[in-house]
Amino acid sequence: MSGEDALGTADTEDGGSLRTFVLFLFPSILFIGIAAVYYIVEQSNWGQLDTTLAAALKIFYIYATLLGICLFAALAWLVVDERKIRRLTKLLKNNKDDEQA
Repeated sequence: MSGEDALGTADTEDGGSLRTFVLFLFPSILFIGIAAVYYIVEQSNWGQLDTTLAAALKIFYIYATLLGICLFAALAWLVVDERKIRRLTKLLKNNKDDEQA
């Protein structure tokens, strides 16, 4: 194994662990947000508010939660696509090196 391969593997492993950390961190924050929204919607005394304001607040809280879920899905999709792109780029580089040799 050459020095370049060892460095490339180390970079990929560090990047992979960082991506994994971000993928686990984001859902934990998202679930805390979902629990907070559920608590707010269920425990608030909506009878004291104007009905239009209460409905708007409920819609906003639900929308914010759905937006967080969509952002997590986009982040996960980006990580999966990045891994595919790296693998294809590495394969292309290996094919180029084989042709030149």
